[in-house]
Amino acid sequence: MKRISDFFKSIPSEVRLSKAELLLTVAVSALTGVVAGMLISPRKEQRYGCNNGNNFVLTEDDDMDVEYEFLEEEE
Repeated sequence: MKRISDFFKSIPSEVRLSKAELLLTVAVSALTGVVAGMLISPRKEQRYGCNNGNNFVLTEDDDMDVEYEFLEEEE
C-alpha cells in the first residue's frame, strides 16, 4: 500500500500538454471505450427491428433448400 501511495505522490500536480498531445489522448480514450463496449456488449441476446408482420423464424431443424408450399401455390 505504501508503494501505491508513494507512486501517487510522485505524480506532478500540473502537466503541460500540447494541443496535438491532448487531441491524441482524447481520441485514443474514445476509441478504447468504443472497442471495449463492443467486446463487452451482449449483442447475441438482442433483436433489432419491430417485427411488424415478420413471422419467419428459422430453427435448427429448418433447411433453407426446402421449397415451401405457399410459394408453389402462387405459381
